Amino acid sequence: MSIRRLLAVVLALGSIFPLRAQTPSPEAIKSIGARYRDTEGSLGGMLHLTWHLDNPETSTTQSREAWLDANGIARKVSTEEADRHGVTSQVYYLDAAGLYFLLKRAERVPNDPKGSTVVDEERLYFDGGRLIRHLTKTATFKPGENIDTAKAKNTTQPLPKDDGGCAAFSAEAAGVVAALRGSGGVPATSVKPVDPAAAGGGNEIVKPSAAYRLIEGTGSPDGRLALAWAPSKSPRIDWPKFAQDDGTYLAVDSETVVNYLVEPPGGRIITTLAGQHFGDKADYNHFDGTALWSPNSKWVLQLLNRKWETESAHLYCLLPNDKVAGPLDLAATASGLAYAHLKKANHPSVAKFGNTFSITLYDAEWKADGVLGLRVLGQIPKSEEEASGFEIALELAFAVDGNGQIEARQKSIRTSE
Repeated sequence: MSIRRLLAVVLALGSIFPLRAQTPSPEAIKSIGARYRDTEGSLGGMLHLTWHLDNPETSTTQSREAWLDANGIARKVSTEEADRHGVTSQVYYLDAAGLYFLLKRAERVPNDPKGSTVVDEERLYFDGGRLIRHLTKTATFKPGENIDTAKAKNTTQPLPKDDGGCAAFSAEAAGVVAALRGSGGVPATSVKPVDPAAAGGGNEIVKPSAAYRLIEGTGSPDGRLALAWAPSKSPRIDWPKFAQDDGTYLAVDSETVVNYLVEPPGGRIITTLAGQHFGDKADYNHFDGTALWSPNSKWVLQLLNRKWETESAHLYCLLPNDKVAGPLDLAATASGLAYAHLKKANHPSVAKFGNTFSITLYDAEWKADGVLGLRVLGQIPKSEEEASGFEIALELAFAVDGNGQIEARQKSIRTSE
């Protein structure tokens, strides 16, 4: 093939399959570095809003911070969660053009005091609303060693075809700022070089609500909402009755358990949920409680699994003005689609056992806004008979109709052998 024809083919293919540049321009990286340094050097003159929760009962802490410039634009936003297992944090850097840098860090602390601490970091660089550079690094530190990753080697990650999470991360940062303003922060119109403590900011220790307890690990990505539980709907609950030796609370065999969507740590109740999670911890013996939030904090699935089957799975959609659509009974929806698929294919499991399987939903993952992938496992517990189990890979798209009800549409379904 001649060089001219080869060039024509390459150009034609390029128009069909556009290539995503994996090497950002030096000018773009330089610009991000300059904006970062400008922000860090100007923080002292900005309004600093902070919120902190220290819960000694569960040995957990949560922190949120935001720095706003004279125009009311959030220039730096940070979140931090800490428990016995380590610390996770995210720091967002923004300006009038939007998010340009995100640092994610996770410190994993070993149970053994003589064990090593592992630190994972991600650095994400954005330009024009797209991810242009993604660096990761991992470092291991011995007990007592300074956990500074400066000497650890960066690994360059391939760039995705989409925006690399820029929109979702921007929404997370905006949600943190909105939550800070709503919990005693100062309006942006009053921003001048102000003493944050005098303006009503500063660290505020907020006590947990007397009406509910937060469920660990259920906070939304934007930090604004979380799932909670209570042994009853009464505002006067005898909490010591449910106290455990490890400082957590648990309602055993309580028929009146209620779950909520709330503003943490002790804010108002947004709505009552259909699930019946019964304690502070996410997981208990043969019980796994999960709150799966979409990256933009718009959708949340409360999934409660027992040893052999899903106890309940309910999906909600957060609408403007704190309205909530749902619940959609995802367990019934997914199992119905799975059985229909198996019957159509004349699968031996359904041909032999019908609809008598214990159904478990697992490996749920948000693929996009309103698009969820998951697996449906059917089993006859403790059975060793042939065809006594099946597994389905399912992808669903959700939307809210004009009546505020969640609709589910099957995007794909297949049997996993």
